[in-house]
Amino acid sequence: MMTFKSLALAASLMLFLPAALPAQNNREVDALMLAAKRGDTDARMRLGERHLYGEGVVQSRIWAREWLRPLAQQGHIPAKYLLEQHVMEEPSLSLRELLELTEAAAQLGIPDAQFELARRHESGEVASNEAAQRQAIDWYEKAAAQGHSPSVYQLALYHETGHLVSEDKEKARFFNERKKELYPSREIAALVPKAREGDMLAQYQLARLYSESGLAEIEPAKDWFLLAAEQGHPEAMLQTIARISMDKPYAQEQAIGWYKKAARLGNSEALGMLLEQYQNNSQNNSSKLLDHLASNLAHADADDQYLLAIMYSQGFAGIPLNPDEAMNWFRRAAEQGHADAQKQLADAYNLGIGIEQNDALALEWYHRAAEQGHPEAQYQMGHASSVGANGQTIAPEKSSQWFTRAAQRGHAEAQYMLGRAYQTGFGVAQDNILAIYWYEQAAIQKHIPALQLIGELYEDGDILVQDHKQALRFYSEALQQNSHLPTLFAIARMYQHGQGFEKRMNDAAEIFEKIKNEYSVSDIEEQATMYELGIGHRKNASRASGLYQLACEAGSKASCNAVQRLACKQ
Repeated sequence: MMTFKSLALAASLMLFLPAALPAQNNREVDALMLAAKRGDTDARMRLGERHLYGEGVVQSRIWAREWLRPLAQQGHIPAKYLLEQHVMEEPSLSLRELLELTEAAAQLGIPDAQFELARRHESGEVASNEAAQRQAIDWYEKAAAQGHSPSVYQLALYHETGHLVSEDKEKARFFNERKKELYPSREIAALVPKAREGDMLAQYQLARLYSESGLAEIEPAKDWFLLAAEQGHPEAMLQTIARISMDKPYAQEQAIGWYKKAARLGNSEALGMLLEQYQNNSQNNSSKLLDHLASNLAHADADDQYLLAIMYSQGFAGIPLNPDEAMNWFRRAAEQGHADAQKQLADAYNLGIGIEQNDALALEWYHRAAEQGHPEAQYQMGHASSVGANGQTIAPEKSSQWFTRAAQRGHAEAQYMLGRAYQTGFGVAQDNILAIYWYEQAAIQKHIPALQLIGELYEDGDILVQDHKQALRFYSEALQQNSHLPTLFAIARMYQHGQGFEKRMNDAAEIFEKIKNEYSVSDIEEQATMYELGIGHRKNASRASGLYQLACEAGSKASCNAVQRLACKQ
């Protein structure tokens, strides 16, 4: 009988992502795709921009890069500028080369480049004199004339304050009115429809954009923070407390209510603030804090019961660790419908902590929490349906539905699994664009298998255009998270073969030796078998053979035979 993936009982903070998933069946996008595949430069450029901003397509730097890079290599200045300035994590050009590219793009009339050049003149990067300051205003004005919102904002501010120009209230009013006319910006316009449809991640990102761009007088950021908070976004909850408190003294009971909501989602900052509130009410005495909570539990809501369970499970704030009491209060809160308590109770049944291990009851409580929108529980339901855990039949469509629900709430492993589903067509229509999108979302959260897989796709030229430097970048980022056997092996192979750069045989040999020293022969053989059979990895005989060779050198005769067997098949 299969069991669920092991989970820690302590609550963990979910990371939420800014990008939401738009519909793909757009006639205009379809027409652009058709033209782009025929070689239309303008269509390729527009698709790159659309993927960068998420306009009618998935927001993805990887796909933006796929469309823009070939154009940039052909000397297309707008594509090269967009790629270097907004898509690449680290520009490939020197500061001087990047400035020259920005100047060339600005001369072609690209407003974003004109704004960037204005910024560089203003900061003194181009020259440090009055002429450079005048040039800054000239470039801001050229970009503003094309409707570039950030340039309009700058000019409104500068004419109002007299910075770089003479103070001119009339011009300030003009640019302030123009600012309202240009609302919303491109980034905001892409998020508004999703936010209005109730997309929590879009609401949070929209609130951040409003708060950072000075648009509160048009549409207050706090309203979008509040909407995201009401849907359970922990960071939005903290922002809501902070922002409403600016307007009026925030009632303690209201603050505690929001802290409770954030704490139940695992936000450690909110939990600490909540405990501080309780401790202040109890003269900073742990026993009095317990008495305070316990005395109110007869009338307490599920949040208080869950909070007490967390304290007992972690030994928080001087409260003694007591797994039995923790389980008692988790159960009480779960029976009142507290989603996170239900997930914790499911974990306990899964692991047999404080309760007899029971897969059926684990599944039941995961399902209850999942139906309430708990992302980890949704992932567990997807996992159960994908492998047939606990006597269930394998149900690809059901699995993908659960993974989708968890992925849209920012669950990295669910995002990775959903990417695999789209790549292989497991329970969903096969779609490489969505596969890469979800791999990328997981990679943004430093999910090692996602980083590893994107590296492999770049290395092999599968789905993505082959790019060994990008492959090494993703492998290296994965390695920064953990000394992961497949990642170590991938980097060593690239050094050995000099893919995209000069061979580094000494470095390769050092990593191969590190693998043999840090991993057992059985560990290496297991990874080799997974690559050979396509279990947990994409099927790849070359990687399998290389790993078998390492195990062979470490003394495994079976692996030596496997190397010969794979060689005969090639």
